Amino acid sequence: MDGDSIKTNYYAYDALNRLSRCQSTHCSALEIFYKNNVRCTDIEGKRNRSMFNGGGRLLAQRDHSPDSARVTLLANTLSHTVVSAMSESLCPVQPCLAYGFNTQDNADSPLPAFNGEHADPSTGHYLLGNGYRAFNPLLMRFNSPDSWSPFGAGGINSYGYCAGDPINYSDSSGHAFLAVVSRGLRRFAQRRQLNVMYSQAPAAKQQVDGLAGRLADKYRGAVIEAPLKSKERAWEKIINTFGGDTSKINDIARNTLIVKQRNIGSVVKDLKLQGASIKVIPPLPGGGGYRGVHATIRTRSGLLAEMQVHAPNMIVANMPEEVARGALSAQNFNHLNSFATRNGYSIGKGHSIYEVVRDVNKSIRVRDEAASNLRDYYGFMNDGFVRL
Repeated sequence: MDGDSIKTNYYAYDALNRLSRCQSTHCSALEIFYKNNVRCTDIEGKRNRSMFNGGGRLLAQRDHSPDSARVTLLANTLSHTVVSAMSESLCPVQPCLAYGFNTQDNADSPLPAFNGEHADPSTGHYLLGNGYRAFNPLLMRFNSPDSWSPFGAGGINSYGYCAGDPINYSDSSGHAFLAVVSRGLRRFAQRRQLNVMYSQAPAAKQQVDGLAGRLADKYRGAVIEAPLKSKERAWEKIINTFGGDTSKINDIARNTLIVKQRNIGSVVKDLKLQGASIKVIPPLPGGGGYRGVHATIRTRSGLLAEMQVHAPNMIVANMPEEVARGALSAQNFNHLNSFATRNGYSIGKGHSIYEVVRDVNKSIRVRDEAASNLRDYYGFMNDGFVRL
């Protein structure tokens, strides 16, 4: 056999053990990017596609090439298997069989299919768990054993898919399967609980703003009142950060209390007397890094609310200029701003630099550089202002 005719596939993984690149001898390299551990963008040569998710569901895919662009809306089942698609016109989608097999060839604009996953372009297999294990829809089993089997949550059959019941169960992680119906009911219950929480939010906000106002009067500080967190942002945080546990979100109603650094300890004592749980974030060794106090308060409505307590230097470090200027006196703001400018720093950059650090789609080099800049920035904001 001619060696050039042998098809070889190559797979690369990132530092979080997620599939980041796949390539075969007959295809160009496919680069894969993630947001909140969910596949969001693929780049193949001059072509790219982006997947849009909302509320834990796959909604649409955008395909872009040098000579065309197309957005496709997707309809899917409880297990996220795509059953219909629409762009400029209705796109024919051949439904998958129970274990994900179909014969549709959509290589020019591949759409997600079985359980909302994209098939590997070289093999047609589904690389579940962001590349953890390859599932073969033709053989109806995995190609490799589960590290959680046979004694863990993976089950006794280390190669089997969903214990032989792909209709009522799905396995997006490649490890343990979930009941499709119970997952749908759980999402419904979570949404319903979130609606209840938002009915409690106005009263919770009034209570936490009133408490912050009294503390501001006592310690000659100021309060930055924030609007309620948007429901979609709260839902995203519940799903991606708390694993669907609505009881853990504590910042639907929130505000920021500004007091002098020397008064923060006294404020913390007063908040504890009000039953608040306190999380103190100290600066890193050498004075670098974000610092502050986050207080979680159980309001009379039953909703958790958050009050952040900061000194003025953290406000000018984190907040946009218009917010910081409105929260501080003109003399105080101008004093801090001019001191930072004289030393080569701009105010309000802390949060934007932090967003680069936490963006898993950025390269490690870019994130490390941003982390170094963040330590230096907060090091000045924490220590430089103290020496005034």
